[in-house]
Amino acid sequence: MTELLEHPLISNGYTLSQEPDRLGRLTPTDAYAPLDDMREQYRAQGYLWLKGFFERETIMAMRRRYFAHMAPAGILAPDTDPADGIYSGNPGDRELHDKLLMEFVRTAAFEAFCLHERIWQFYERFLAGPVYLHKRKIIRSTTPHNSFTTPAHYDLIYLRGGTASVVTSWIPIGDTPVEMGGLVYLEGSDRIGREMEAEFAAKNAELSPEAPITAT
Repeated sequence: MTELLEHPLISNGYTLSQEPDRLGRLTPTDAYAPLDDMREQYRAQGYLWLKGFFERETIMAMRRRYFAHMAPAGILAPDTDPADGIYSGNPGDRELHDKLLMEFVRTAAFEAFCLHERIWQFYERFLAGPVYLHKRKIIRSTTPHNSFTTPAHYDLIYLRGGTASVVTSWIPIGDTPVEMGGLVYLEGSDRIGREMEAEFAAKNAELSPEAPITAT
């Protein structure tokens, strides 16, 4: 990053270095750029950061619905618009929070959001074929000053379904400045993932299609 942040980024107790060769910003992509340009960028860097992909109203409607659903857990400031997501200052009832979160990801409203026509129509064009919504759809939820963050991980291990043709979409439901802690991508990790998959396939070439999924 060319400028230092006022508050350092901390992940699970570790302060992330802001040295230019250690931490930088993702390269944004115009959500309406030519598909060939997008595919080339995706192959080169392993991700696309699509700025302006959704209409803001679409995201804010989901944000309001989500926080309204989570309000009984006590994480929102009283008498505020759920769409603002203003923190109450305390973590609230964590057991209730987790229960409400699991309820929300199973709602028709959340599934409909994941099946928004803007998403599947884009992927059908980008991948040049029919696409399917993976059954694993999650929401990452945290509160300010929480010392725990999602550890580094490789998505396909958790999303495996007999194919390496899985694309993950991370959709922030609201503005997420760097200081709030957004998504961190390990540069070049897509290459590591492809190498891991090639090794996995070679070692398990004799297995049935179901065996690599169930690990039985």
